[in-house]
Amino acid sequence: MLGGKSKQMNNQYLHRNLTGDIVENVKATISRMPNKKITIAHGCNCFGVNLDDIAKAIVKEWPGVLTADKQYGADLDPYDVFGDVSFYYDHNLTVANMYTQYWFGHTKENASDLRKLGYPTFFNDDILVSYDAVDSAAKKVAMLCADTTIFYPAIGSGLAKGNFAAINEILLYRWRNIETIYIEHIA
Repeated sequence: MLGGKSKQMNNQYLHRNLTGDIVENVKATISRMPNKKITIAHGCNCFGVNLDDIAKAIVKEWPGVLTADKQYGADLDPYDVFGDVSFYYDHNLTVANMYTQYWFGHTKENASDLRKLGYPTFFNDDILVSYDAVDSAAKKVAMLCADTTIFYPAIGSGLAKGNFAAINEILLYRWRNIETIYIEHIA
């Protein structure tokens, strides 16, 4: 669905592409349609460390997102969080913290450590995002946010070095009956 193309189902646009700052796009939508239910879905690591510009912008606007992230994993082993989702709610806004990569940052040592722990199909030396974790988390978002419009950035393709075209196919498959808006993030 990249390249500005939209698909239609039942005469309703289910997918659109926008460019700009994701927080500003969401805030503009909320101000135009205050009763519309909106979800921001973004990829996270399992340690509550927000390194990329998108996560920082979301946390700056809605500080409770970081609190929800840290509280969710506080009593769990990070491997138990991997592929799961924590949620932050504020009126008609939901933020879905999708745990699509285990480590924060990107180093060959991180990927090597994960292979040693039994994750050979998830990781290699170049990619830290797990396509299986993306699929698992996207499925959970679909179940809990089916009545919302999902705004999302290029999950797993920044610091985690994943292939966004492949990730986007997973997301759009899992969210095929939900209105989605991909934001090509330009800060």
